[in-house]
Amino acid sequence: MASTSEVILPIGTQKHDPAWKHCLMIRSGGRTKLKCVYCSKLFLGGGIHRIKEHLARQKGNASCCPRVPTEAIPINNVLDFSGTGSAEVREENAVKAPEKVRKRRGRKRASPQLLPRLVTAGEVTVPPLKSTSGSAV
Repeated sequence: MASTSEVILPIGTQKHDPAWKHCLMIRSGGRTKLKCVYCSKLFLGGGIHRIKEHLARQKGNASCCPRVPTEAIPINNVLDFSGTGSAEVREENAVKAPEKVRKRRGRKRASPQLLPRLVTAGEVTVPPLKSTSGSAV
């Protein structure tokens, strides 16, 4: 199999997250990938969130970076794992709140009280049509 060339793409001006300084955007084989600047691991998907987990050594969607320098580890203070866009500061000795458990729900069915009543043909009265031309039909 022939090797594909890697082209480093510029990080756009819209990328304001500090984690972009710790990775490269690469075009290889027609796909855009992110590459860790410390261990050269390639990420095909997951975006900057996955790179953050990798750099912060946060177990989850990515493997932990074995070569990230300790001065880059305080990146935890600017990580946002909630997806809201605002920075979340994590404390070392903070008590973790219990996670909510999602309940699986079946298909919802409307109760008979919420359904509209069906109208039969004998209950419908149709008013006579009025002609707009002035003559009766």
